[in-house]
Amino acid sequence: MQRWSSNEDFFFPNGSPLPSFSEHTTEFAWGVGAQLHFGNIGGRLEYEGFHVPNAAYPSVISLSVILSLF
Repeated sequence: MQRWSSNEDFFFPNGSPLPSFSEHTTEFAWGVGAQLHFGNIGGRLEYEGFHVPNAAYPSVISLSVILSLF
């Protein structure tokens, strides 16, 4: 699940304020990942995609290296 919020303030050219805009929602987020281990060293690669209106398909790609000491 994802929770996002957007707040915008607008002004006339002379600086006087217009009504502000605020939007927020909770929606489904999705992702896929893979994990490999070689002895006590491992790695994880993940991709997460989000749906946010009026945004250019925000996403996250992460790569983690894991070292197990025990």
